[in-house]
Amino acid sequence: MANFDPARLLELPGTKSVDYRPSSPSTSDRARELLSDASLSLPLLVITDHQTAGRGQPGKSWMADQNSLTFTWCVADTSANSKSAKRQSLLPLIAGLVVCESLDSLGVKSASIKWPNDILIGSNKVAGILVESISVGQTRRIMFGIGLNVNQSDSTSLVAPGPSSAGTAESKSSLADQTPFSPTSLSQACGRTFDLQKVLTSIVVNLHQQFVSVETDSNDLIAKINRRFSFTHKLIQVAQPDGKTVSGVCQGMGPDGELRLTVDDVEQRIFSGSIVG
Repeated sequence: MANFDPARLLELPGTKSVDYRPSSPSTSDRARELLSDASLSLPLLVITDHQTAGRGQPGKSWMADQNSLTFTWCVADTSANSKSAKRQSLLPLIAGLVVCESLDSLGVKSASIKWPNDILIGSNKVAGILVESISVGQTRRIMFGIGLNVNQSDSTSLVAPGPSSAGTAESKSSLADQTPFSPTSLSQACGRTFDLQKVLTSIVVNLHQQFVSVETDSNDLIAKINRRFSFTHKLIQVAQPDGKTVSGVCQGMGPDGELRLTVDDVEQRIFSGSIVG
């Protein structure tokens, strides 16, 4: 049974074009195909009930079932909205803030940001975000891919959503044993089921407000993001793209979305990587 009615999706504020399929390999790949048409009305929402081969960070896949919310929302990067998107590294964090605030409105009060692109409830991962940009003629398009575990009711049905998911059947049983950020769902965390359409509506409306409608001071955004970040003043480990791991005391996030880490009494600014412990 389909989760979404395309006609209702087109009525969402912040959506002018919709591509809905019950099953799709990747909403981000599908969005890229559609965005090649420069005449397409934006913002665009690409959504599926069942994503089978989504793309996450390099080397990672991204799968989701009918209990998940998996979509890519696309907007033009023009002078009208670049006020909220001047720094590419900030975009996943801003989108993460939007997701957290959207969950607040649904009665989920404990969501926090895990740098650079995950959402936690407590110490468990409930969502992942992948932000990409592409050129279409003389313009840029920004794609916000979001994967959110919603109505999974037990740990055997969970995979870590979004960019960090290993995405294979074998990984489902081992994730909880191998990572301090085991997957959870909104239902598992809150003890109730959620209306996927309402969750989607809240996130899309808030994304549109943040990236199209409202001019927000970047310093204010960083302050809000840091308030949603639970690792400040804690000893953490960060895996870097070269495979090395660095440990230090986290000092929060800087103005460009970088992680500030004190290592041997010296502050380092880390722009890429992932918190692993």
